[in-house]
Amino acid sequence: MRRSKFSLVQVNHLSPLSSPTYLAVLQSRKGRGNSTPLTFIRSFNQAAHFHVPDSPLKSRSFQTNCSSTMASEDFVVDDALVAKVTAYVEKYMSNYDASHDFNHIQRVLRLSLHIQSVTPKADRSLVTLAALLHDVGDKKYLRPGEDASRLISTLLVSFGAPAALADTVQAICLGVSYSSEVKDPARTRALVEKYPELAVVQDADRLDAIGAVGIARTFAFGGAKGRTLENTMDHFDEKLLLLEGMMKTDEGRRMARERTERLRLLKEWWEEETGPVGA
Repeated sequence: MRRSKFSLVQVNHLSPLSSPTYLAVLQSRKGRGNSTPLTFIRSFNQAAHFHVPDSPLKSRSFQTNCSSTMASEDFVVDDALVAKVTAYVEKYMSNYDASHDFNHIQRVLRLSLHIQSVTPKADRSLVTLAALLHDVGDKKYLRPGEDASRLISTLLVSFGAPAALADTVQAICLGVSYSSEVKDPARTRALVEKYPELAVVQDADRLDAIGAVGIARTFAFGGAKGRTLENTMDHFDEKLLLLEGMMKTDEGRRMARERTERLRLLKEWWEEETGPVGA
């Protein structure tokens, strides 16, 4: 479990917390060595909700201010939440083809955690959740009635996650898309600056699209969509060979160079074997 850095001074700036409820909860938390500021906020919120009908904590403006003030390092993510998310994603991805199955999620998670280990400004808990959930609501596989813009945040809240955490993970996952970056690079740059975890998960997802695994996934996706081998090979120039230049982290760029060479090698073999015989 990760301790919050959300200070009580910040809370005092957000709302007038001088009610009897505030004082009672403050007194009740004294001497609890395992308490965190976020635990305190939750306790106060519950007390205010049940005992003070006009509590400022119930106002929309307070909740909005609280969410906007919290940065990525302010969240507490426990193992139980990760376990629930993992079980959900494994079931959800069972409906996808082999190019975007749960094995892909596991590879992206491993790559993400590796990149995060050398990218300390990215929060490991947020990276974990975003890596697990980044393909939930993917427009290529979106089910009727699903709202991709809220699917992940709604899920996390249903699992007991704070709304601010859920919204942050949702924003990170929506930013992973390659096509979204191509359409609006400036927006992606702004998102990466706001959420360093996005750079980590995005690089990990793109690393799994290149190299030997990426080649296998490309043909699996092409087969699932009924594409010819020639059309699938066109995808190398249209997207895969461009990914190295779109990496955001130093480690992502390093790993992408090696995997991209494997793409180029296969492309050379393909052109050799499909060209004039004996040329």
